[in-house]
Amino acid sequence: MGQLQVAAEAIAQITQVFCDRSKLAFEELEATHSDEGPVMSIDAFDRYVRQTMEVDFEQFIEPLESLPRKVSERQNLPDENGSVVGDLDQVALLRALDEQINQRPGLMEVEVFNQRWRLLMMRISRLGQG
Repeated sequence: MGQLQVAAEAIAQITQVFCDRSKLAFEELEATHSDEGPVMSIDAFDRYVRQTMEVDFEQFIEPLESLPRKVSERQNLPDENGSVVGDLDQVALLRALDEQINQRPGLMEVEVFNQRWRLLMMRISRLGQG
């Protein structure tokens, strides 16, 4: 390599350094006088911001001895099979439905039946609670 080539390479490197420094200087000037703030790359905050984190707490958790159990309410049921179903007097039920229909003429038979059925279920559940 001749002296001229070495000098040309040195000048090229000096101009590259000058271009890089001027580019940085202009970017700082634009960021300082910009209303939008500095221009930053998309991944500029990636090294400063953590999006997710997973922590394993297994080593700090002790196993439970045993949980307290709720006492079963079925122990107090009247029947030995645990059933609250009883005999239903169909004549009395039909009589009660007829009374309801006569008391409220605008009420449909299905609505009366549903009301009586709910009352009957409430009575049965009270029997089961004892």
